[in-house]
Amino acid sequence: MPFDVAALCDTASIALHSVKRPGIQPGDTFVAVGSGGMGLLTAMCARALGAARVLVVGGGKRLERARGLDFETVDYHDGDPVARVRALTQGLGADVAVDSAGTKESVGQAIRMVRKGGRVAFTGIPKEPSSIDFQKVVLEELDLYGVRANRNTMEEIIPLIADGRVPAAKLITHHFKLADFGEALRTFNERVDGALKVIVEPG
Repeated sequence: MPFDVAALCDTASIALHSVKRPGIQPGDTFVAVGSGGMGLLTAMCARALGAARVLVVGGGKRLERARGLDFETVDYHDGDPVARVRALTQGLGADVAVDSAGTKESVGQAIRMVRKGGRVAFTGIPKEPSSIDFQKVVLEELDLYGVRANRNTMEEIIPLIADGRVPAAKLITHHFKLADFGEALRTFNERVDGALKVIVEPG
C-alpha cells in the first residue's frame, strides 16, 4: 500500500467503526450526513459491508466527488435534505444514518432521516449545544450511537483499503512537500478546490 494511502487508515478505521456501531444489514439503505472525508469514508465502508443504497448529504465540490464515486447525493443547498431523503426512500426513511458533519442542524436531521426502528450514529461533534427530539426517539424506537474510535477496526480497515473494497485513495485531492506545509494547511482549512485529503510528503 502506498504511504499516502496508508496515511488514511487511521481516519478510515474510525469511519468503519462509525458504520459498525449501528450495524449494516445486507440490503440496508444508508445515509452519510456530511460529504467531507469522514462522510465519504463512512459511505465507502457502508457499501463494503453490504448496504444496497448509499446516499450522501452535503454540498459543493465535495458532493461532486461523492457523485463521482457513484453514491446517490442530496444537496442541502436545494432545500430540506430530510424531505429529500424521505422522498428517495418512498417516505420510509433510511435504515442507518451516520452524522459526520457535526453541526447543530445535522444532529436533528440525521435522526429525522431514518425509518421507524432506524439507527443513527454520531461521529461529528457540534461546537454548540444541540437538541434531540426524544419523543421521536422513543415513539419510533430509534437507536442512537456515539462514536469515538476502536483500535480493532484498524486491523480490519487495512485489507479493505488494500484490496479496493474501500477506495480511500480516491479521496486524496492534493499533495505537498513539507516545505510547503503552510500552503497545504491553507488548502485544507479553506477547502481550496474542494480539498478532501491533503497529503504532506517529507523530503
